[in-house]
Amino acid sequence: HHPFPGCVGHGPETLPASAVPAAGNGAGGIDKLGCESMKIVPATAEIVKAFAGKEYSRSARMLAIVDSERILGIGGLYQDWNRQVAFMDLTDEARRHPRALVRATHIVMGWIRESRLPTHALCDEEIKQAAAFLELWGFRRLNKGVFSWQE
Repeated sequence: HHPFPGCVGHGPETLPASAVPAAGNGAGGIDKLGCESMKIVPATAEIVKAFAGKEYSRSARMLAIVDSERILGIGGLYQDWNRQVAFMDLTDEARRHPRALVRATHIVMGWIRESRLPTHALCDEEIKQAAAFLELWGFRRLNKGVFSWQE
């Protein structure tokens, strides 16, 4: 069960005012990722609610991709019985920043490796390159839209 069904593809939401200091890079301009004003930050409950329009339905470890004022995507892991599920919910704009996506995914893959739990990912294969992206990171297809990763 995806935590935010039907939310993929909506426009970027404005960051809550209280989250802006955490997301800003202070100097502005190009950050160390080479992305203009693009940051990877912990996804607080406030950021998740601003992005998805509702509170997250389960406990999760999440990141957000933000620029100075907008939330461009969230992703992370949630527990589901004896496994965990990796997820991403991205705007079209976030998909145009591959360096930020790779950096965020690298962090989440570290969490996956640390946990040593079987990990699944649900994928909307209508989104161009979504399945290929999962396969690039070592997930293998079990069924249409269902992928598995295990060290």
